[in-house]
Amino acid sequence: MNRLRLLAAILLIVLGACTRKTSIVVFSTARARGSIQAPDDCFKRGSCGGFPALKNIYDAEPLPKIIVDLGNWSADTPAGRLTKGSAVMEMMNAFPYDAAVPGITDITLQAKDFDRLADSARFPLIASNLYQRSGERYDKMPQYYIKDVNGYRIGFLSVLLANPQKPEKQKNYARFRIEKGSYDANLAINTLKREGAQIIIMLLSIDPSAESDRTYYRKFTKAAGRVNLIITDDPAVRRIFRSNKTWVVPAGAGNKKVERTEIFFNPETGKISAVESGTIDIDPLKYKENQLLHNIAIKYQIEEKKHFARKIGTLRSTLPLENDGIHPMANFAADCIKLWAKTNASLMPFSETAAGFSSTTVRLSDLYNAFPTDSDIVFVKIRGENLIDSLKSLPYGTFTVSGLKLYYSKDKVLEKTESAAGPLKADKIYQVAVPDSMITAENTSLLANAAEFANSRRPTRDVIRWCTASRYTFTPYTERIIQNGRTSK
Repeated sequence: MNRLRLLAAILLIVLGACTRKTSIVVFSTARARGSIQAPDDCFKRGSCGGFPALKNIYDAEPLPKIIVDLGNWSADTPAGRLTKGSAVMEMMNAFPYDAAVPGITDITLQAKDFDRLADSARFPLIASNLYQRSGERYDKMPQYYIKDVNGYRIGFLSVLLANPQKPEKQKNYARFRIEKGSYDANLAINTLKREGAQIIIMLLSIDPSAESDRTYYRKFTKAAGRVNLIITDDPAVRRIFRSNKTWVVPAGAGNKKVERTEIFFNPETGKISAVESGTIDIDPLKYKENQLLHNIAIKYQIEEKKHFARKIGTLRSTLPLENDGIHPMANFAADCIKLWAKTNASLMPFSETAAGFSSTTVRLSDLYNAFPTDSDIVFVKIRGENLIDSLKSLPYGTFTVSGLKLYYSKDKVLEKTESAAGPLKADKIYQVAVPDSMITAENTSLLANAAEFANSRRPTRDVIRWCTASRYTFTPYTERIIQNGRTSK
């Protein structure tokens, strides 16, 4: 009798193995950043692909499959500000995705906007090392998730990483807190194993402004415990590699690419025998576009065009980007920021401006075209002598100023600096307003020389909008940068 039972059990195992496919496919995406179709050139062939074309790639896959995403559905971009990730979420729900992790741009949304995203998701949003500031878990996101795919139990966990250079350092945001990843990852891995997960996949989402080095993965996989596969949006990971027996693959980013990862199994043992991964260009002419998702995209395109066509102000005259060596748009911005900030002076790098206002009627689209950089205004308190040193560190011809006169020699060396009241006083504290791009720039010592600074949390673009809405009623600052006796106005 016992022999019969043993034979029956063996037969069931063999039959189960025979019914399984020997491989499954994992599609992965990341960093849509508010865009539901490929931005920029849209493949330069009249169709923008993105999620509508990706859906056809996904549906055409003959093998058992899953699709995951690494987050950052919202961003400080025109489309990202308008929909706050809801357009991307609607597209992902149409697949639907199998699992995802919210990115750092998502968890920094206002509470009502993030809650709306979490409530609308038709798939699990996993948060293994993400907590609320109170220390409690966010009840709409599980720590891990298990999905059965063609007879295999696949376990998912996630890690959010704010700073790859300090991966074990806690990071606080307005509402959430990111804990060190290795501890929470180890807890999730052990739980997944206890609950019978045969394959463990970690979704590793990194701050979009950061990048790791390859040593991070060796240290992390050693500290956190064994996972079979790490999928990451880390720009440093460009192709598949192995670290401590863990496969690491990139996620396709920006709606232009998708990563296809195939996991092969030994049909006798059910264990992973190999992993292959490659990037697919989401070419809409090759793969066409899913009609349902195409219709969703058209809806948002109409809404976006209507939104950015709104009139936001009227100017007394047009503002060219550059005219005979003078930069009217940057000068206008410097004057505007000084007026808004009520400071002694303001600085504006020419790199902040990309276009002029070609019409006296300014629309929201004109504002984004002219100021595409997502910077905030920073208030700096600095002693006069330190301000002069900082100005000397700025390359001539890369910035403009309001509230100061800068005198340069023939060889473009700063010789004298004056305010409206006369030469700067060495011991006096001056207040200067600048975009935060000047604080982080490598060629300036403004931050190092400052006695105090504070972020206004007001985007540069919003300050310029305030000035255009006031119909440009302030008086432009005249003398700014003087070289060889010539005044740049």
